[in-house]
Formats: sequence, C-alpha cells, structure tokens
Amino acid sequence: MKLTGSSELKVVTAGGQVLQASHTALLPTTKLSDGAREAHVLKGLKPKALLSVKTLADNGYTTIFHPYDQGVTVHGLDDFELTLKSPALLQGWRRAGGLWTVPIIDEQTSSPARTSDDVAMNAYELPSTKEVVRFLHAALGFPTKAMLLTAIRNGNLVTFPALNISNVTKHFPESNETQKGHMKQAKQGVRSTKIIDEDAMLEFKPTPGVKHKDVYLRVFDATKKAMYSDQTGKFPITSVGGNKYLMVACELDGNYIDAEPLKTREATSLIKAYQSIFNRWKATKVISPNWHILDNEAPEALKQAIRENHCRVELTPADQHRRNAAERAIQTFKGHFIAVLAGVSDDFPINRWDELVPQAVLTLNLLRQANVAPTISAYAYHHGSFDYNRMPLAPMGCAVQFHIKPSRRKTFGEHSSDGWYLRTSPEHYRTHVVLVKATRAKRLTDTVFFKHKSITQPTITKADAIVNAYRKLAEAINGIQQSPDDAHIEALQRIKDNFEPGNQMPIQQFGQLPPRVEQDQAKNNVHTSEPRPRVQFDPAVESPDRLVVAWPREQVVTSSPKPVARPTPILKEPKYIADSESVADRVKQRRARTPIVPAPQANDDHSSVAERVAARRRNKEPPTDVVLSVLDQETGELLEYRALLKHPRFKKEWNRSAADEFGRLAQGIEGRVKGTDTIRFIHKHEVPQDRFKDVTYIKFVCTIRTEKKDPYRTRATMGGNLINYPDDVGTPTANLLLIKILLNSVISTPKAKFATADISNFYLMTPLVTVEQSGTVWN
Repeated sequence: MKLTGSSELKVVTAGGQVLQASHTALLPTTKLSDGAREAHVLKGLKPKALLSVKTLADNGYTTIFHPYDQGVTVHGLDDFELTLKSPALLQGWRRAGGLWTVPIIDEQTSSPARTSDDVAMNAYELPSTKEVVRFLHAALGFPTKAMLLTAIRNGNLVTFPALNISNVTKHFPESNETQKGHMKQAKQGVRSTKIIDEDAMLEFKPTPGVKHKDVYLRVFDATKKAMYSDQTGKFPITSVGGNKYLMVACELDGNYIDAEPLKTREATSLIKAYQSIFNRWKATKVISPNWHILDNEAPEALKQAIRENHCRVELTPADQHRRNAAERAIQTFKGHFIAVLAGVSDDFPINRWDELVPQAVLTLNLLRQANVAPTISAYAYHHGSFDYNRMPLAPMGCAVQFHIKPSRRKTFGEHSSDGWYLRTSPEHYRTHVVLVKATRAKRLTDTVFFKHKSITQPTITKADAIVNAYRKLAEAINGIQQSPDDAHIEALQRIKDNFEPGNQMPIQQFGQLPPRVEQDQAKNNVHTSEPRPRVQFDPAVESPDRLVVAWPREQVVTSSPKPVARPTPILKEPKYIADSESVADRVKQRRARTPIVPAPQANDDHSSVAERVAARRRNKEPPTDVVLSVLDQETGELLEYRALLKHPRFKKEWNRSAADEFGRLAQGIEGRVKGTDTIRFIHKHEVPQDRFKDVTYIKFVCTIRTEKKDPYRTRATMGGNLINYPDDVGTPTANLLLIKILLNSVISTPKAKFATADISNFYLMTPLVTVEQSGTVWN
C-alpha cells in the first residue's frame, strides 16, 4: 500500500479505544477511483484492515451484501440495474454523520427528515417519478442530459426528491427548451466516410527509445485569487428597470459564474454591477478576489473602483479576448439563460427577464463542479450545501396561483390570485417570489400552485381513462375461472382479442344506406306544400360511399361536414412573424397570437371611449355623446388629457386649465388662483416606510362645461381602491324623508320663496385626522 502523507484522523473503536492515524495511503487495487481508494493507517487496529462502506458510497459505489456465504460485491454507479419483486422489508436513511439508521418499529414507515409539512410547495405532490423528473428538470433551467447526470453523480442534487441516475436516465425529457439553449454544431469526423489505409497503419511500429509524447509543466500562483469579468451584447428587450446588458463574472477556484443586469455600458452602470458582484462574493467569506482580469476597453473609472477594492487590474491584449475566462463563462451562461427564457409561460412579460437572473445563476452553479474541490458543486463552494427542502425551486417564469392570506382578502374574497414564478427567496424558509399579474408587483408567498406547461398537476386524460378501463377489463376476463355458459366465455374472449394491439374491426363498404327512421309509404303519396330543400341534389351524380363498421355494432362513418365560411372580420388579422430561434422573435410571435376581440359598437354602454371612437371610424357613424373627453370638431376624435396637452390648437387652454387645477388643490397661483392646501408635493424618499403600500395612482379627466365661468375643466381623480384611511370616509347627507318634508313645507306655504347655494371647494376643505392622510401626492 502506497503512503501519500501524514494523517491527523482519530478513530474511536467499538470498545471505546481511541486510535490515532499516522499516514494516509491508497489501496493497491486500481479498479476503484482515487477517492474510493483513500485509506488511513491505524496502528493497533484489530483486525488488520477494515474497508469503509461510507467512503465507497460517497464516491458513487453500491455495496451488496449477499446472503449466507455468497460474499459481498461492489458495483459502479452505472454498472448494474436493481430490480425488486416486492417492496423492501426495511428501509433506512443516512444521517449527516455518515451512519445509516434503520427503523425497527413496524409503525414507522416514513423518513424522519420528510414530515407532512415538507409537501408544501415541493415536487412531492406529483403523482409519478416521470412528472418529478420533468418538473425538476425545468426548475434547474432545462440542462442537457449529460450535464444533469454529472451533477447527480457528483452529489450536487442529493436533496432533490427522486432525482437519481436511474430515474433521470429513464425519464429524461427531451424538451425543446434544452435544444434552444444548448444545441451545438455537429462535430466533424463522426461516422466519417474517409477511406483509411489500414495496411499503412499496421506497418507503423514505434521504435524503442524514441520520444512520442511531451510533458509540459506550469507553475500556478496559489495566492492569486483572480476574478474575470466581461459584458454581454445588448438584450433584445429592455427590462422594466431599464436593463439592457449583463455583466458576467467568474472565478476559477470555485468555477463559479455570476451575473448582474446593466442599464448601459457607461462607467457608472459598470461600477454598480461590479460592486454588487464583488460584495456578494466577499460576503461569502470564501472568495476575496485580489486580481481582476477584464477587457482592454474598460473605462478608467471602473479600473479605479477595482483598485479601491485592493485588486490588481490586468487587461487582456488587443484582439485576444480568449485570454479572458469570462468570454467562455458568457457562452455558458447565455446557453443556460436562453433555455430558461424558452421555457417561460407564453403570457409571461418578457420585459421582466432581469428578475430571472438570480435563480438562473443559482441553478447553473448547482450543475457545475468546483475546481479546487471537484466533489462539491460551484454553488456549495461559495454558499455551502444547497437544501431543496429549505429552498424549493420551480420552473422560472411559469404561471402560478399564489395564496392570499386571510388578513389581505375580504370575507368572500378569492383565496388565490394569478401570477408568474420568478425565483426562490434565499432569505426565507420555503418562500417564493412571484410577480402579481394584476398589479405587476412582486410578492413573497409560501403557498403556490404551479401551472407550468403540462409539467405539474397533471390530470387524467381520455386516453389514460381508456387504457385504465382496458386493463381492468382484461384483469376481469383473466380472473374468470369457470362459467356454466360457454357462450359467455367465448364472447368475453372475443372482446379481449379485439382489444389486443394489431387486431382491427372488419370494415365493409356499402352504397346508399337505408334511412334511420322508416317512412310511411302512404304518407309519401300525399301531396304537401312543404318548401323545396335549400340544396338541390342531382340524381345523376352518385352519392359518396360511406363506411360501416359491421361489428360489434353498426356505426356510420361519414366524412366530416364542410367547414362553414368564416365571416369577414371587422379588424384585420394579425401578421404572424416567421419562426425564429431568438427570444425577441418569440415574444413577437406570442403577441401576434393574442386573439383580437372585435371592437364593440358605438352604442355599447360598457365600452371604453377609445373603443367607441374606433367603432365610429369603422362604421362612419356620427359621433355620440361621451363623458370625460373633449371632441375635436374638425377630425371627430375624442381627446383626453395627454393628447390635449400636445395638440397645437388646444394645448394653451388646457395647460392653463391643468395648472389652475393643481394650484387650486395645492398652495395656489399668485394673482390667479387661490389654493386650498389640500395636497402637498414631497419627494419619494420622504414617504414613510409604513405608507408605501398606500401610494395610489392618479388620472386626469377633461371636459367642456359651457355654463361655467371657465369652460375648460380639468379634474384629478385618485385610485380609491388603494387609499388606506382609518377614519370615516362617508359623506353625511340628508335622507330622502327630510328632503320631502322640506319641499312639502315650501309648497304648502303661501308666497314662500326657496333658495339654494353651492359652496365651492366644500369637500376639499374637509379636515382630516393626520397630515399624512390628507391627500398627500408623492412625486
């Protein structure tokens, strides 16, 4: 046995004796991997040698203890297939220390690590192993089969339920998303048709003493903690946050790839993205870069920011981009991210692509191995072991139904709302970040129902029901042992034979079929005044043949009716974009596939102003009465607030009207409008943190009131559904009985006079409880 170094391992024997290891060594066998051959030399150990099953299991080997005197065998991970005829009599689990625990109580049937609470938002609910593999494959970003199997062999995904070599090999989904992100050019030389001169190859014999292979050595600086970074090209769609690019960084020790969205390629955005990545790495206390390699076109401000972090700056030579390891990291990350984007829901807002980057980074590094520690993943090297039970993953961008807590919904409100899954929350326990479909706001939730394309929550299809019924029928037929009636058995056997694959029912061809309902001959001779049929049949033309199934029952098989011509749509059909592999074209295709709803007629009371205008233009009808819009008499268009402020003929009057409205609500306009001090303008940073949820929206409406002194009327309306006011919001008014008494009193009084008054800005001057709730506008 070859000694490889000293050892500080201490071993406690079954008798309580502590033995100190002196050296590490390698077992003499070469059939095992180097990791499985690792051994420790213990003086005083009896018997002389013990083989660690734990070490074999950690390196992917399976040890089988055969019954009686048949011995023990060790097998590689892919060298055998285990087939069980019945469930295991006992089943145990491995603890964190490496020992196995086997329950000896019959009532204990489940793993202590998997309680009933673990079912919430994990893949444990899926009905079959195939569905689990498909779900987790999508949650990991649709990796290739080889990449997924390598990660499983290396133990990166041990906490993922049912994700093992045999299940993935059997049920790996050959998805289109995987090909969209990872398809490569076919290699040359595969099944080559080039003729090889085998005789010339046989004549070649190596001469003893002649060098055939060169060995090159290179010394690496272990103190150099290098960080490589570069920027991707422009993303085809600008995100809601204004991001257009990605900064991709990598480090070689952990083989870790990170990414951060960018708004521009200017120095300010580059510094912000670099600092975010650097701070994330430094917070792990594992990687603290002291050397930064980047492109030679980096701005001076970025290089200065890198030096302030005590990192040496190194630029790649001109036109030698391959010297920067981030170039290859960009290719790897883009392939993974494109596969993720290809798997999002069809209605997912693609301008939220930057929200998917954090989990894309997480899943990519779960599938990669660290360089200095090949037995763990790149993610584990930076952040520690990943626990799927604590941070469950799901397919990014898929449609979801997330739970609304009782405190946030009304008494008879819906228990869930529509949204899209963005990522898991690393700061919470079993919590997901979803994008609300109605408000486009992000929300944390611990209860989610996933609606990914045919991956989760599968339902029983008609084909499944037919197959299930056939199996039950076959079992019933096979279970009949005897019957007093031989015809009964013969009929059942005939049914079974016709259900077998390859057997087909006999089909006979007939000409004209008899009518389904027998007609009375006497009735046919009576002259009736019924109208002639709308479609006349030519008796000279032979009617088409029809097929009739002769057994087990007569069934008429006729040709499908001719499709009815669709009416000419009111609006033009959308033009579909040609098939393309790019993300931008796929987004355009999804938008083009959105069904177009015909615009309502002009007299529809429930249609919007814009829809009624479109209907009038289409039907060329005279304009009808509308509210809260201004009619352009020359063009017939209905103009709202934004259009009026830009219109060359109307912008002067309506700009003044809008200014008067703001002045009336606020502190006034000197010499023109007296303010009511109803609202005050503040900066966004002045909004109290506990009042952000009370920020509401504003809408301006315009109309012309000729009876008023100022006919141009602009009013601002607030979204009342988002306003949170703790006091009474009702307006005290007189009831109908009081009004009737007042009017009757006036009418019943001789020569009585009745006067009314209109108090201007009455409701605007209503005193409120707190200043923060008195109509404050956040700018």
